Amino acid sequence: MREREIFYGWWVVAAFSVTTFMSTGVRHAVGPFLKPIVGDLGLDRASFSAVIALSLFLYGVFMPLAGMVLDRFSVR
Repeated sequence: MREREIFYGWWVVAAFSVTTFMSTGVRHAVGPFLKPIVGDLGLDRASFSAVIALSLFLYGVFMPLAGMVLDRFSVR
């Protein structure tokens, strides 16, 4: 009896899921690195946090727009 192979599409789904989780984790894991980055760049916490907050805000604003563009023009 032959073993069933996993459908190729599931490997693609798994790869993109791992990539999405890792990129989201990197984007939201600034907290532990705040003091070293602030000290290295010579910034104060407020200005560095404002930059991070702005980037997360823009990410949240433009992701739905990117989804609409991809729905309209397709990815193929």
